[in-house]
Amino acid sequence: GIRTKADLTAAPIAGKQHQLEHELKKAQVSHKLKLRPGQEELVQHHVLPAEHAELAPALLAPTLSLEKNLRRDTLKRSLSQRSERGELMNKGIIKENSAPAQQQAANNLKRSRFAIALKGAVHLEKLGCIGPESKGHLKDLIFAEDNRIMAAVEVFELDHDVNEMLDTLLR
Repeated sequence: GIRTKADLTAAPIAGKQHQLEHELKKAQVSHKLKLRPGQEELVQHHVLPAEHAELAPALLAPTLSLEKNLRRDTLKRSLSQRSERGELMNKGIIKENSAPAQQQAANNLKRSRFAIALKGAVHLEKLGCIGPESKGHLKDLIFAEDNRIMAAVEVFELDHDVNEMLDTLLR
């Protein structure tokens, strides 16, 4: 084919336009990097934990996750090693008549856990993750004290990770 004068000038113009767009984006990114807050400001605004301020950014999430898991494991180990009620009564640490108070505390704990799980179910519905029928089924499981749901709520009470609890409720 025959090339016109317009064809010969269009290619260099398009190339120059692409180069200028690239330089503009590069300048914009450079400007935004200069404006981003420093490490001290992030610590002051509680975006970056002070105890991990010197840690490389790539190591922060795995470190926080490891610490959370260590706290959870320590708590589980401590709870598994605690004395039974009968042993505490024999040692005189608790009295036999403390059962009504313990029953009230257990009822309060159960009510609190139901409330947490039910709020989670409502939240999942509001997010559009589940429909009314699934929410009803989840509610039935909550009041039946399903082991998986109660475990999710107990873990939430330990680490306050809403997303983890909602993910477990979805399953």
